Amino acid sequence: MQIIFNSVFAIYSLCSHNYTLEREIIIEFLKKYIYILKKIGGSMKHKLFTGTILITLFTLFSQIPGFDDAIRNSRESNQTTWGDVNRMQGAIDRQNQIDKQNAQINTQKVKEYYYSLSEYPQTISDGWHKVIALNNNDVCDERKVYVSNNRVMKYINRVGYEIQLSSYPKIMDGKTSVQLLGPDGKVFDFVELYFLDAINSQ
Repeated sequence: MQIIFNSVFAIYSLCSHNYTLEREIIIEFLKKYIYILKKIGGSMKHKLFTGTILITLFTLFSQIPGFDDAIRNSRESNQTTWGDVNRMQGAIDRQNQIDKQNAQINTQKVKEYYYSLSEYPQTISDGWHKVIALNNNDVCDERKVYVSNNRVMKYINRVGYEIQLSSYPKIMDGKTSVQLLGPDGKVFDFVELYFLDAINSQ
């Protein structure tokens, strides 16, 4: 019973003696206080004892000059930080949308150029080749692939890492399609490869 009385008295002291402390700061603390009590294991007596210590410490600290200003400044700093993060994320989303639109425009140009040609190579020589890779959505960029026996054996992404393929497709009329595998072995993208450099150099 004594521990319950101490806990109630501590909450009363916090609310009644902190006239200068912003009400919302006290409310915010009490919300966190209740959350902590729910997370603390053990008996109710142990929880109330721990909670009483927390409230007592908070009450003592609140008497220090400038305590409420420090809390307010901390909250404003956090709000500013999250505001910057949200603005940055918005800028990234807008840039991604622009990149996607550009990829779709370039995809159309690549296909129009490819189908405007009258002749295509029947085979592609062994070795490394530059190709245009596109997925008809948000990718239309230059990539490197390794060809052997007129099949794509290796695919290098834009940052220089090799991406595993689900199969080694045959190249026909200077183009082919490949399925790209992630680290887990699952297909994460399907891209068409256009050997425009090889076509133009024939």
